[in-house]
Amino acid sequence: MDKEKQLILDAANQYTEYITTNIPQTQNDEVKYYFSGSLAMLLIMGAKSFLRGTVADKKFKQRGENIEIDSSSKSCLEEGIRTSSSGDVDVVEIEDDYFLRFSSIYNTKRVRENCSLTKTLFPTWREGQNGSMYLDLLNDDRKINAHNIASITLKDGTKVYTIDPVDLIFHKFADAISALRTSENAKAKGERNEYYDKKYEKDIKDFCSLANGILPLIKNFNVSETLDEILTNNEQSAIKSLVERKDEESVRKFYQDCKPHIKSGNEQLFKKLFEEILNRFALVKSL
Repeated sequence: MDKEKQLILDAANQYTEYITTNIPQTQNDEVKYYFSGSLAMLLIMGAKSFLRGTVADKKFKQRGENIEIDSSSKSCLEEGIRTSSSGDVDVVEIEDDYFLRFSSIYNTKRVRENCSLTKTLFPTWREGQNGSMYLDLLNDDRKINAHNIASITLKDGTKVYTIDPVDLIFHKFADAISALRTSENAKAKGERNEYYDKKYEKDIKDFCSLANGILPLIKNFNVSETLDEILTNNEQSAIKSLVERKDEESVRKFYQDCKPHIKSGNEQLFKKLFEEILNRFALVKSL
């Protein structure tokens, strides 16, 4: 791994250590919150292993055995290491209003004082933009019925709760389709939306590095069951919007745009993944 990517992982780990040390993720064996979004992606990309689970009644219940990330998967995951494009860290609270008692921990000044590498993780800070929020509490504006999460073991042995890596792959899929649709709509009007053009390219790399690195490790991976779980757990997810739109054209274009990033040997895995997604959405099946 090159020094720049290692520094980004170090910054992610430093920030995570600061937050979790001062805002415990568990109390009395109850999971209070977990990370999602770009920070979760970086933690997964730099992890030694992960244990998939579900939170029911705030208790973590494991699903399957601990999964070691082998060297082949590590090299795929390293392809996606990047800085955070915003100053926000996505957090999902399991206990409502848990963070209210810790507001002093994550104010801008205190984070800067305690996390020397934050400017590496969040480039916007280098540009003097303070932003308005560094912990984006995702469930403030949506109802989450259940949580698929994972216990991630970092290289130093630290364990951190994040979104389930498989669920994150599907959320990245939905993000990419949304960005693509916005970009294509602008083009249809003779315009260009540079932000979403760049976001789509970023989402392709995020999705492919995660899928290349994680999916080969999952035994008996079932696309339809995973989608059903996501839709049941979060009725307001981006995946639901994707299902309702039945946007076959965007799904097919995304598949074609992913092809240059598919690791040799994973072609059939990706083909089956996209075919099952098309089939699950009641679209034309064959690619």
